[in-house]
Amino acid sequence: MTTLTTATFSRSTGRQLPFSTRLSALAEVPLQFRKTVARLLEGREQNIRHILFTPEFGTFGEYCPATLFIVTDHEWLAFSAERAGAPTVCYSDFNQTRLIEFSLALLQGCLVLESGEVGEQPCILRFNLSSRELFHDALAVILSRGTVVGGADTPTQALPAACEKLSFALRSTLGESLVPGDPLLDFVSWSRADVADPVDRLRLHAGCIALTRRFLMLVRADDPADRAGEADLAGYNRGAVFLNRNYAIAGRDLSKDGIDELEILVGQEPQSSMVNVPIPSSLSAEVLRLLSSLGVATAA
Repeated sequence: MTTLTTATFSRSTGRQLPFSTRLSALAEVPLQFRKTVARLLEGREQNIRHILFTPEFGTFGEYCPATLFIVTDHEWLAFSAERAGAPTVCYSDFNQTRLIEFSLALLQGCLVLESGEVGEQPCILRFNLSSRELFHDALAVILSRGTVVGGADTPTQALPAACEKLSFALRSTLGESLVPGDPLLDFVSWSRADVADPVDRLRLHAGCIALTRRFLMLVRADDPADRAGEADLAGYNRGAVFLNRNYAIAGRDLSKDGIDELEILVGQEPQSSMVNVPIPSSLSAEVLRLLSSLGVATAA
C-alpha cells in the first residue's frame, strides 16, 4: 500500500547515496550482473533504451546494495547485488506494472514499481538527487508506452491554462509528470487554503489528482512556504504516483471532519495496489466526479 503522507527520506541518508551512471552498452555492465543480464535479455539487446548503475554503499549503519536498472522498449528490469551472493532481479512488462511512484526529497529520490501480487515487495530504487534526470528519462520511456485507454476524441486541457492557480512547486511537478502524447484530460487540485480549521490544515499537503489517457496520477508537492519555521525538513518532498489505467481502478472517499481519506485501488486481488490520499472534505465531490469516469467511486 502506498500512502502519500509518509515521509521516507532524511537529510542524512541523502548525502550518503552515491552517484548513478548511465552505461552505453551491456559490455559496460559490472561483472557481478553481466551473466544474469545476458541470460534475461538474450536476443533483445537491441531494444535497450537505458542502463543505469548505482554502486553499493554502506556507512553509519545504513547499507544499500549495488543496483542496475534497465529499460527496454516494452519492459523494465531491476537487479540488486548484495555483498555476498548472486544478484536478485525483478522485472515486468510496462502494461503489467500497476503502480509507479517517482518522488524527490531534499537530497534523495526514489523510484517504486509494483507489478506482483499482494504481499510481494515492490521494486524500490533509491538514488542521489544529482542523478534524478537519469531516472526521470528512464521513467519517461515507461510512461510513454503504456496502453491508451481514453479515446482520442476526449477533450484535453492545455497545461499552462489549467494550472494558473497551482503553486509553482505543484505546477512544476505536474508538468514534469506528463509525457508527450499523453495529454492532461482532467484534474482536481488542493492546498492547505482549502481547509478551514488551522489544526487540520497542518495535516494536509498540497496536491492534485490528474487523469491522462494512460494513467491516473496522484501528485504531491509541498510548498516551501508551508514549511517555514519548521526545524525538521525531512518530510519535504514532491513527486507523483502513476496508476495504470490498463487495470480496473476504483475509489472510495472515507468522510471525516475537515480532511477526507481517499482510498484508490488499482487492479484486482491478488494483483492489486492500494493508495491512500488525504484530501479536503470541501473538494470530495469534485474528486469523486473525476473518479466516476474510471469505475466505481463511492463516499463512505
